[in-house]
Amino acid sequence: MKLQEKLKLYQETLKKDEPANVFNPRAFVFNSFYYFYHDVSFGKFLAYFLATPLLFALFVLLKATPVAALFTAVLAVRTVAGFRANIDLKKHMKEFVDEYKDVDFNPQPVVYFSVPL
Repeated sequence: MKLQEKLKLYQETLKKDEPANVFNPRAFVFNSFYYFYHDVSFGKFLAYFLATPLLFALFVLLKATPVAALFTAVLAVRTVAGFRANIDLKKHMKEFVDEYKDVDFNPQPVVYFSVPL
C-alpha cells in the first residue's frame, strides 16, 4: 500500500471514532502476528512473541505442570493482546497521521535548463 493510500485509510478509520477498548478476536487468534501485519511496531511484535515462552518458563519454575503452564501462558498473552490491540492500533494510526499529514503528494516537477559550456 502506498503512503498516500495508507494515510487516507488511517484518516478515515480515525474519523469513525469507534471505541478502542473493545476485545479484538483477530488479535486474540493471531497474537503477535496481528501487530506485524498492521505494522504497528517491531517492539510490540517482539514483546507478544516472547511473552508466551517467558511466561511458560516462569510457570514451570513455579512448579506448574508443563501442560498447565503452556495453556496458562498462551491464554494470558493472547487475552492481553486481544484487549490491547485496538488501543495500540489506534495509537499507531494517530502517530502515523500526525507524522505524514503535511506531506505534499503532488510535488512540482523539477525543471532543468541546459547550459552551454
